[in-house]
Amino acid sequence: SESGGKKLSCITTCSLSNTPTYIWYKNGQRVSDCKSASCSVAAVSGAVSYSCAVEGHDSLHSPPV
Repeated sequence: SESGGKKLSCITTCSLSNTPTYIWYKNGQRVSDCKSASCSVAAVSGAVSYSCAVEGHDSLHSPPV
């Protein structure tokens, strides 16, 4: 298993007029401690998936990673 953490980045192709707030999901559950485009997470083990969305467009999740 890997030690340390991983860095996740949320890239959007939408043209957003202001600085968006990003919403991160871990296994479908909202993660409240990260609201930026790049987040560091603890080492991922087992079947854990992350996805992100832009606040106001919560229904448009990224594919899970």
